Amino acid sequence: MIEEKTKIQSIYPKNTFYQGTVSIVQNVDDKGKTKKVTETYLIDANDISDAEKILMSTLDSINGDWEITGISKSKVCGIVIGEK
Repeated sequence: MIEEKTKIQSIYPKNTFYQGTVSIVQNVDDKGKTKKVTETYLIDANDISDAEKILMSTLDSINGDWEITGISKSKVCGIVIGEK
């Protein structure tokens, strides 16, 4: 239940969202030890190609090796952002 003090900022009910899964190799220490982590991103895009381009441009700023391991249409039907 939304409290009275919470004000809805934005609702995005008509957008299409995609889920992108990324494998990233991160440096753990100065000795060269690395670990592989998997991260999931929610992407607001027109189609799957657009989602891939958006995700790639976001990941370009990450230092290290990364690979997009999957992109699929998300079951998320909308995002509600509340004000705290």
